[in-house]
Order: sequence, then C-alpha cells, then structure tokens
Amino acid sequence: MRTEIRTLARHFARDARGNMAIAMALVAVPLFGVAGAAMDYGGRLQAEARLQAAIDAGALAGAASEEGKEAAIKKTVRQYVMDNAAGKYLDGPGAVKVKISSDGVIRVSATAEYPTTILNIMGIKSLPIGALAETKRSESGAEIAMVLDVTGSMAGTKIDALKVAAKDFVAETTKPNANKPGAVRLSLVPYNKYVNVGMANRNASWMAVPADYSTTENICQDWTTNTNPHNCRNESYSYSSDGVNVSGTHEVCDYDTNTVNECRPVTSTYQWYGCAGSRDYPWNVRDGRPSLDIPGLLNVSCPNEITPLTSDVARLNTNIDALPSWGDTYIPAGLIWGWRTLSSEVPYTEGLSTVDAQAKGVTKHLVLMTDGENVTSKSSGAADHDGWDPDAGDATTAELCENIKNAGIVVHAIAFEVTDASTKSMLQACATGGNYYDASDPARLSQAFDAIAGKINQVALSK
Repeated sequence: MRTEIRTLARHFARDARGNMAIAMALVAVPLFGVAGAAMDYGGRLQAEARLQAAIDAGALAGAASEEGKEAAIKKTVRQYVMDNAAGKYLDGPGAVKVKISSDGVIRVSATAEYPTTILNIMGIKSLPIGALAETKRSESGAEIAMVLDVTGSMAGTKIDALKVAAKDFVAETTKPNANKPGAVRLSLVPYNKYVNVGMANRNASWMAVPADYSTTENICQDWTTNTNPHNCRNESYSYSSDGVNVSGTHEVCDYDTNTVNECRPVTSTYQWYGCAGSRDYPWNVRDGRPSLDIPGLLNVSCPNEITPLTSDVARLNTNIDALPSWGDTYIPAGLIWGWRTLSSEVPYTEGLSTVDAQAKGVTKHLVLMTDGENVTSKSSGAADHDGWDPDAGDATTAELCENIKNAGIVVHAIAFEVTDASTKSMLQACATGGNYYDASDPARLSQAFDAIAGKINQVALSK
C-alpha cells in the first residue's frame, strides 16, 4: 500500500512540473512581448530625439545659410538633416519638408519609420517617428552702417558683385521686420580717399568749408596748338591705380604743331564738391563735436554722397546701384564716417543714443568692406589725405576700429580678394570677435554679407 502511494506521488510530482512548465511558457510570451516592446520603444525614442536634433540643426543651418535664397536654403536644410545620423531613417531628401514664410520663418518637418527588432517577431515591423522645428528671426531693431570701398581697384566685375551683395544684404536685414517699419535702418558710406558729406552741408555748424574762389593770372609763354593728326597707332600703357597695376593700349597720333609766344589770361577755379578731410589728432579718430570743426577740401573729388540712416529700401538700392569705382584707398575715411552715421551726435543725429538703443533692444553694427590695403594717409599738419605712408594709414585704421568697438558698435570686416597678409590681419583685428570674412571671389562676398545679415537677425528656434 505504501509503495503504491509513493508511486502515485512521484507521478503527481512529474505532472505538476509539466503543468508548471506549460504555465511558465504561456506567461513568457507576453513577458517577452512587453520586454521587446520596451526595448523597441526605447530605441524609437532615441531615434526620434536624434531626428529632432537633426531637424533643429538643419533649420538653424538653413536660416543662417550664406546663400540666402529660398531654393538654396531648402537644399541646405535637407542636406544637413540627411547627412546626420537621423538621415538613415528617412527615405531620401524629399522626406524632409521645408516651408519658408514671407516673413522669413523656416518650418522644417519630417516623419519616418523606426525599424523594430523584437516587435518585428510579433508582426510589428516599424514604429512611427517625427520631428518639427521652426526658426524665427529677431524682431529687435538694428542700426547698420555699410562702409563700402569704391576705389579704382574695384572697377569692373568687382563693383558689380558688390552692388548685388549689398542690395541682398539690405533685403535680408530688413525682411524680418517687414511688419515693423523703421525697426532696421541702414546707412551707406562709399569711400575711396575721401567721403562726400553732401553739398547741402556746406554751411552746417560742424563743417568748416572755405569759400569758393577763382584767380586770374596773365601767363606769358609758348602756346602750342596741335592740328592735322596723322600716323595714328596703338601703343601700350601701364600705370598704378589704387595700388593695382593697370595696363592696356591706346591710340597715339602725330600732329602738326603751331607754336606762338604770347601772354594770355589764365583763370583757376577752386570749388567745394562735398568732400571732407580729417581733423587733427586725436579728433580724426573720435566721434563727437569738439571746438574743431570738420574741414571741407576745395578742388578735391570724392564718391557719391553718404546716405544717412534710413529704412527706405528703394532709396538705399538706388544709391547702391549708383556706386562709382575710382580713386585710392584710405580706410579711415570710411570708418570715421560710418561711425558718425550711427551716432546720435552731430554731424549725423539719426542714430539712437547708447542709452536709448539699449532700452529699445536696438543693436548697432558697422560693416566694413575693402578690396585692398591703405594706399594713402593723412598728411602731416594738414586736413587732406595726400600722404603716402601706408603704415600710418594702417595705424589710424587700427585705432579707429578700437574706438568704434569701445563705443558699443559691433564691427564686421570683409576682405574682398585681398592678397596682402598684413591687411588681412589688420581687418581681422578690426572686427569684433568672429566677424571677419575673407572673401576670395564674388560668390564668397555675397556669402559674407548673407552671414552678417544672419548674425544681425539673430536666428533662433521658435518651436
């Protein structure tokens, strides 16, 4: 009897272990599914986080795109996202959707499928992921001085490239504030050896312009008249303009000459054409009005008139289109007047005071562009810029840059096809940290202006 009981007990035990194994197997299936789901959903969250980071970065990269055009922005965004790790979940660049609103807001979105591993066994082959980002440019105000080199070395394709880049810059800096007229204002300061403050300022309280006059002198000498040109031919010529060698051919002819010796009255006229010289040191590197007024120079030519701070885009574009290209380079002439257009003190008073600018969130910027080194300098003891000491011109440039930055103005400097290493170093030191651009060709000139516009607009993520 005991033996039968023990046998029955052993059979029951074996049956119990089998029942437990079956029970455990049945429980393991959902447990395995839960664990697998946790693993796959955890991977999905990581993938979505990577996608979101890529979308955020792509949106910012597009907003700061140096190309500045809608098609180029979209291409930049998509390529940036696809080049990141998150790109492996996206089915080609078209999976990234980019929309750009009229006010410059860039909206980037993407949806994708995260491939599963454990859940795949259960028939769930993928999990959806998605990301969205928007960039919005700052609507704070800005005052910007465009100090542009229009010297002889800029002639031809270079001045054409500058006009395109400068007009795009005006558009890019004013676009984010299209609904807030006047929030962004720009001045235009063309310079070569001098600047033009405008004939209307002849009698301004801050100018000291001599009266125009003329003299007549009776000169007795041989006077020669050339007639009957003949033996005309092309001959080569070569000369230096703004430090650049200019060469070519021109027609030269022989003439029959008639010479007479007699006395003739000769009249010399001295006029002011709006050109400003420099005050004596240290006021040639300082803003503000001391007792020493700014000298006007007679019989001196200078570029087109300065355009004071304005939000009139059409006016700025018209004046940019009219930029000339001739004369020698004296960078301090442009710098000092760019600073003056941003100031609230005479000679130009359109700029906000430092206190008002800070209270209103208005930033001040000076964009300096040059294609070469200083060729001239301020003459010793005189107001003109007819000195031929480039080192002195560089020293004045460096001191002005420091004074401008100390006044709370952000300086952006562009070296356009500059080959002189010392000039590049000077411009890099002139710029506020990180705001120097070495533009080796017209395309990079446009990129530099677009990059500066992006910085001024302070692109940030809004979503």
